Amino acid sequence: MRLTILLAAIGLIAGSARAQDANQTVFLRAMQLMESSQPLQAAEQLERLYAETGAPRVRLELARAYYAANNHTKARELFVAAYEDNPPPPVRMRIRSFINEIDRQRGKLSLGASFTKAQNPMRLPNQFGIDFNGSTLTLDQNPKQKNIYGVIYNGAYEKQFGSDKDLRVQGSFRDLEHSFGDFGFLDASVGLRPTPLPAELRIGFQFLEMKAQSYRMPYLEAAYHISISDEIGFVPRLQVGAHERRNYKALSGTAFKITLPFEFSFNAHRSFSIGVRAERRTADLTEHAFWAAGPYVETRVNFDYVTTTAAVSWRHSSYRALDPFWGLKREDKALYASVNVELERLRFRGFAPSLSVYCDANRSNIKFYRSTDCGVMSSLTRLY
Repeated sequence: MRLTILLAAIGLIAGSARAQDANQTVFLRAMQLMESSQPLQAAEQLERLYAETGAPRVRLELARAYYAANNHTKARELFVAAYEDNPPPPVRMRIRSFINEIDRQRGKLSLGASFTKAQNPMRLPNQFGIDFNGSTLTLDQNPKQKNIYGVIYNGAYEKQFGSDKDLRVQGSFRDLEHSFGDFGFLDASVGLRPTPLPAELRIGFQFLEMKAQSYRMPYLEAAYHISISDEIGFVPRLQVGAHERRNYKALSGTAFKITLPFEFSFNAHRSFSIGVRAERRTADLTEHAFWAAGPYVETRVNFDYVTTTAAVSWRHSSYRALDPFWGLKREDKALYASVNVELERLRFRGFAPSLSVYCDANRSNIKFYRSTDCGVMSSLTRLY
């Protein structure tokens, strides 16, 4: 009896080993078909293998085969199923990049809302004094314009046309307790990537509607990607726009913005960017024309179930002419910092909550322009 059981066990082990060898042969054959640009034939092999084994690796390669064969519906379904099995962070980030690419080619619409508390949404001076007939008159900001609660509604649409053209539209609307801090913003652009150059051209239009700060600006933007190594890239970007202030026409002029970033991508779940931003603004009232420049740092780190994004920037602005009201040429120094934490462990049906804090402080040689705005936002973000 024992001999019979032993022989049966040996037979099962041998049969299992032979099945594993056969499955490995099918898998390697499918990978060879993928490498030889035959994704449909590879998908046929992998489909049968996945039905038999249910192996996560086979499912990922099957999704990739369907993606290469332009069966994006089936590919997305498999990628989402793989993501929801919670693979390691690098694998999840790779899967999300495939899902995002599929969504952009099909036309990706994203909607969201954030609950926010803003310390100083209009960026008004905290306190300032005016010399009036030899006496200093000190004015404080209206307390109703401080620490305001509200909701920010966001929307974005992306559509990829082939490999060299795309459409991007993004907008937001801030609805606060008091309407003076409400705004509506829209940025729509069309992009072109002329092959074989690693460059991008964009033609777009920006629009902001906000009390005393409304503007519209058609713009042209160009970027060029210089690869320094597999992990490091240098991507200079220039934007030129016709900035028209709707409230005060004399503040209208030309806007030039340049960004010089070094981008580091050490792996799929850790990225880092450091560089310099500069801006030149002209205006009919030359005391409002300025140069501004400063460094910035941005980083993104994906842990097991938490994604942290942080940004810090410093900006020095120098205005061209004497301000006739204050009798000084304005000089500003501004510091901005923000941290966003996305809690993927609380993910539900592709949505995950996130919490953001930010602070924007401006210091000026003219007290009237000194301001601080710090706030917090709680959002719901769609991951896929």
